[in-house]
Amino acid sequence: MSLPIALQLFTIRNELGSNYEQTMEQIASYGYRYVELAGLHDRTAEQVKGILDQFGLKAIATHVGLGDITNNLPQMVEQAELFGFKHIVLPFLEDKFRNPSGYRNLASVLHESAERAREADLTVCYHNHNFEFDKLEDGSQGYTILFDSPTRYAFEAELDVYWAYKAGDDPLTWLKKLSGRVPLLHIKDMADTPERGFTEIGNGIINLQSIVDEAESCGVEYLIVEQDNHWTNSPLESSRVGYENLSEMLVATTR
Repeated sequence: MSLPIALQLFTIRNELGSNYEQTMEQIASYGYRYVELAGLHDRTAEQVKGILDQFGLKAIATHVGLGDITNNLPQMVEQAELFGFKHIVLPFLEDKFRNPSGYRNLASVLHESAERAREADLTVCYHNHNFEFDKLEDGSQGYTILFDSPTRYAFEAELDVYWAYKAGDDPLTWLKKLSGRVPLLHIKDMADTPERGFTEIGNGIINLQSIVDEAESCGVEYLIVEQDNHWTNSPLESSRVGYENLSEMLVATTR
């Protein structure tokens, strides 16, 4: 199995803020060749691109706000052309959208933006947390409105395994249901504690192997390591462990 592994740079946000170049060098030394951007840390896009090139890293997507997707799409296209990525991701949803009409309005807005982005060979993706799987006041579910409604919207999914599992839903079921619409897959694990917080990939209770086994056949292009917090030692160490354990799962898939 040849699916590439990327790192969502939100994992090492503090380290990047302290020493961007040294941190990127460290990430590359772990074996990473791909990253997912989450801001530029007070640098220009050209500066970040130069640093990535220096250490043999390539950006495969970026997380941006809804305003950038809806109002600044030409600038997003320019950035995508500079870095060479083709996915723009909305990573979080404001409270005002977390109701039936809000999700439907969001779907319409993202659909329109995705149609425009498609002209530049870009995709717009939506990254979930757990609240999208909550039952709403009319009995509906936000994630179903976005991705399993009668309307086939043009945007795609960056499915976050941890958050779907945290909500009590099955990420593997969703991966199969959305086959062909999940180019980016966030691989994260859950600690076996009452809080059900984050832990390093392979050290938790989510059956990630079963998800990795199905990823390529479902059209996933990149497996993305991310850990928001609760690192055992440090974010960098978490990134290293995540890469190594996920690599082992990929090897196991080919056996």
